Amino acid sequence: MNTEYLLWFAQSQPTVFPFVTTSAPVAGGVIGNTSTQILHSNGDLGYNTISGFRVTGGWFRDDDRRHGIYASGFATEQKANIFSAVSDATGQPLLARPFINAGSGLMSVLTVSFPTFVSGGVTVYTSTKTWGAEIGPILNVYRSCPEDEGCLWNIDLLGAFRFLQVDEDLKINSASNVLPGNTLAFDGKLYGAPAQVSVNDSFDTLNQFYGGQVGFNSEVRYCRTVLSLGAKIALGVMHERLDINGTSTLVSGPFAQSTRSVVRSGLYANSTNNGRFNEDEFAVIPEINVGLGYTWRSWLTTHVGYNFLFVSRVVRPGNVYSPVVDPAVVPTSPSFGLGGGVPVANPFMRQSDFWLQGVNFGFTIRY
Repeated sequence: MNTEYLLWFAQSQPTVFPFVTTSAPVAGGVIGNTSTQILHSNGDLGYNTISGFRVTGGWFRDDDRRHGIYASGFATEQKANIFSAVSDATGQPLLARPFINAGSGLMSVLTVSFPTFVSGGVTVYTSTKTWGAEIGPILNVYRSCPEDEGCLWNIDLLGAFRFLQVDEDLKINSASNVLPGNTLAFDGKLYGAPAQVSVNDSFDTLNQFYGGQVGFNSEVRYCRTVLSLGAKIALGVMHERLDINGTSTLVSGPFAQSTRSVVRSGLYANSTNNGRFNEDEFAVIPEINVGLGYTWRSWLTTHVGYNFLFVSRVVRPGNVYSPVVDPAVVPTSPSFGLGGGVPVANPFMRQSDFWLQGVNFGFTIRY
C-alpha cells in the first residue's frame, strides 16, 4: 500500500477579457480611455499550490507474485482565486465591469460604483478541484532474484479502467447602491434611493473522463535506495457539462417595506446563453511519475517524487464567456428590452487542455 501527500500546481484559469476597471469619473472606466486602469485581470488566474492525497494498493494472486490487481485514487482540495474591490460610501473609487457593445462594437461598461452617484463592490471568484481513480490487472514481467548483487530491478505492466473529474467554476458578482438624489435603471424602470441592484454571472464546468489505460511501473534498488519510474496513458471519452446562470436582482424601498425583483439575465451570462450544455469528446490522459525513496525496513519505504498529469481536452469556465454583450439583454441597461436584439456568437463548449504537476511525499508498506 502506498499513501502520498500531494503538493501540486494546476494550470491557470484562462481569461479572454478584463473583469474590473477603474478610472477618473470622466473616463467612466471604459477601456481605452486615458485614465482607465485594469484592476482584474491582465492575464490568466493562477491557484498557487494545491494540496491533495493519493492512495494506491494491490495484491498478487499467485505464489510467484506475477499476476495481481491494483487500485489507486487521488483527490485535490478545492482551490480558489478570489479578487474583490469595494468603494466607500460616496462611491469612491469608480469601479466598472467592461464589455464590448454588440451593437456598436465599442467598449462599454456596467457601472458598479461612481462618485456621488452609486456605491458598490465587485467580486471575481474562480476555483478548481480534481479527483480520479483507476483499477485493473497488474503483471510482473521482470524481477531480480533477491540473491543477486548490485542493483535489483522490478518491472510491472498495468492495465486499468480510469475515471477522472475536473470541476471548475467562474463567478463575477457585483452590487450597487444608489445614493440619495440619484436613480438607477432596472428592468426598464428607474429607482431612487434606497435601492440596490446586484448582477451575478456564473459559469460552472464539469469534465468527467471514462476510458481504458495501459502503463508500467519500474523500480531499481541499490542497498536501501530506491529509484522508481512510472508512465501511463489513458484513452477514452470526456463528458463535458457547462452550466451558465446569470441573474440581476433589485431590492428597493425602506428595509421594513423593501421589495425584491429578479430577472434571469446578468452581464456575460444573460438570456442569450443561460442554460446547461453537454458534449462528449475523445480525450487522452498521459501521466508520468518519478520517485526517490529509502527503505527503512524490508516492509517500509519512504519516498519523494514528481508527478505530471496532462488532459488533452476539457471545457473550462474562462473560455466559455463572451465579452461581446447586447445591452438590450442586460437588466441594468436603460435599453433593456428595447429592439429585437443583436445576435451574439457565444463560445459555449470551447475546448482546451489541462494539467496538474508537482511533488509527492509518501510511504509504502509491503507485506
